[in-house]
Amino acid sequence: MKLLQIGNYYSCVINENGFIQYPYSHFINQKSNPGTRLVELKALRILNKYLFAHRIELANQCFKNELLTYDQAREIRNLCWIPIESIDSMSDQVLVRLFKATSKARPENRPNSVSRRTAAQRAETISRFLNHYEMYFVPQLISNEESRLKIKDNLRMINNLLRSIKVSDSSHPGQIVSLPSSKFISVIENVLKNPEKIFANEIGKVSRNILRDQCIFLLACEGLRPGAIASIVLGLHYQQSSGYLDLSSQSAPSNSPWSPRSKGSTSISRAYSQPRLRVYPFTQKLIDLYIKTERAAILRKSATNKSHGRLFISERGQPIASSTTLKNIFTQAANSLGKLGVLDIENDPHMLSKKRNGEDSYKFYAYVLRHSAASFFLAANGISDATLDSMKSRFGWSRNSDQPQRYAQRQFIDISNAVLHDHMNQLEEFAKKNKGTASD
Repeated sequence: MKLLQIGNYYSCVINENGFIQYPYSHFINQKSNPGTRLVELKALRILNKYLFAHRIELANQCFKNELLTYDQAREIRNLCWIPIESIDSMSDQVLVRLFKATSKARPENRPNSVSRRTAAQRAETISRFLNHYEMYFVPQLISNEESRLKIKDNLRMINNLLRSIKVSDSSHPGQIVSLPSSKFISVIENVLKNPEKIFANEIGKVSRNILRDQCIFLLACEGLRPGAIASIVLGLHYQQSSGYLDLSSQSAPSNSPWSPRSKGSTSISRAYSQPRLRVYPFTQKLIDLYIKTERAAILRKSATNKSHGRLFISERGQPIASSTTLKNIFTQAANSLGKLGVLDIENDPHMLSKKRNGEDSYKFYAYVLRHSAASFFLAANGISDATLDSMKSRFGWSRNSDQPQRYAQRQFIDISNAVLHDHMNQLEEFAKKNKGTASD
C-alpha cells in the first residue's frame, strides 16, 4: 500500500493493484499532518497484510457479529513488534504460520524487534482504525441493534489486547489524574443532594434511571472500575443487608455473551484481584432504595426475570450490555457538574483541563473518580506499609502490584512541593526584612 496525495489536504491509500482502499483513506484523512499520515500508513500496512494473508474481510466479519477473534487480535498485536520490511517480505503462508508454532518466546524478544514505543504506536493506530470502522462503516452494514452491541463488545476486547503494549515510562506517578480531596468531596455532595440537576441532559430532562445512575456514580467514587460496577451480582457479590461488596467471588453465568466484565477477566498479562469493601452508608441506602423501587418496577413489567441477577439493569430489565451506557452516565454528570462550577480548576498542577463555559475545568471521566478515591484513601489513612498493603484488596490490585507506591510517590511530590514553597516564602520574607534593614 502507498499514499497518494490529492491536492493540499487529502490523501488516498492505494493498494498494490492500484485500487483505492476507502476505509483506510477515510481514516487516514483525519490526520492533517502528512508526516503523521505516513507513520499511520505503516500500521495500516501491517493490518492489511495480516487480513489479506488470512483472507479476512472486515465487512464479512460484521455479519458474524465481530471484527476479529481473540487469537487474530493477539497475532496482530504481536506482528506490531516486527520491522515493516520483514513483514513486507513474508509470503502469505509464512505470515499465517508465524505465530502458530509452540515457541513461548515473547514477540518483543525476537531478533531485530522494533522498540516498545514503536510497537505500541502501531497497535494504537490499528485500534483507532477499528474503532473508526465500527463508528462509520458498521452502521451501514448492520441495522440490528443487538448485533451492533455484540460488535461493540468484541471491539472492547480487541482494544484491550492491542493497547496492552505498555511504554516503559507509562507508570510515572505524575500521570495519575485525580481530584483534590476538597473537590472530590464536593462532587459526592452534589451527586447526593442534587441528583435531578446532575443526571439531566442539555434541555433539563432528568434521567428515567436516576437512582441507578446515582448509585453507579457513587460506586465509582468508592474506587470501582466501570466494568466491575456493571458486573455486580446481587447476593453473590453484593450483600444487601450488610452493604458488603466482594467482587473476588466467581461471577454467575450469564446468557448474554456481551455482558460486561470487570478488568482482568480477559487479561493476557497477569491476573488481577478484585475489590472487597463495605460501601459507604449513604451509598448502601440509595442502593436499597433503587432495588425496592426503580429496579423492582422494571422487573415487574416482564413475565420473566431477564436480569441474570445483575444489580444494575437496563430499562428492558436486562444486564447493561454496552459500555456506552456507563460512559454516558459519567459524561452527563461531568457536563452538569461543570455547569454548576464544581469542576473549576483552582491552582492544581496535576490535572488536565477542559474548557467548559469559557472556564478551565477538570477533565472528568469515570477513572478520575477511581484515582481520586485512591488518593483520598491514602491522604485519610497516611502513608504507611499497612495502608499501602490494604489498598491492594480495597481497590482490586494484585498482591504484586506497585500501584499503591505510585499514589504514595504522588503524595510525596505534593508534600515536598508544599514544604519547598513554604521555605521559599520564608526566604522571601527574610530578604524583605534584610533589605529594609540595609536601607536604614
